[in-house]
Amino acid sequence: MKISDSTILVTGANRGIGLALVEKSLEKGAAKVYATYRSESNRSMLTELGERVVPVHLDLGNQTTIAQLAQSVPSLDILINNAGILTALSLLGDTEEQLRNDIETNVFGTLAVIKAMLPALKKERSATIVNVASITSLAAMPSLGVHFTEY
Repeated sequence: MKISDSTILVTGANRGIGLALVEKSLEKGAAKVYATYRSESNRSMLTELGERVVPVHLDLGNQTTIAQLAQSVPSLDILINNAGILTALSLLGDTEEQLRNDIETNVFGTLAVIKAMLPALKKERSATIVNVASITSLAAMPSLGVHFTEY
């Protein structure tokens, strides 16, 4: 996977691992990094990273923002799926609605982003999809609800 001169999309880019991925992509010479944020209050942080970073609103639970994302990114070398939520903390204690929301967002939202970005990825000779997974994808942890199903 070649980072230098690539166009990269990082979801969940406004903090933590996502922000580190954006910064490392820039350091490694990415030509452009589309960096998604869910809350408008997080946009300014991304704009401060320079002209190679393009902040884009994305909410994995909102199909409209996923479609808008696809329209905003005409071609793409690397898609890094990092966005996700964790609202359900207890399989037995949380409501079914909370559990479903996490699964819908983390699994089906991520899948919807992949499907939406396939046309842009197919324009390149060799494109890459990277799915960032939690440690809980390897071993369930009771205190993290359905987080293990994330990817």
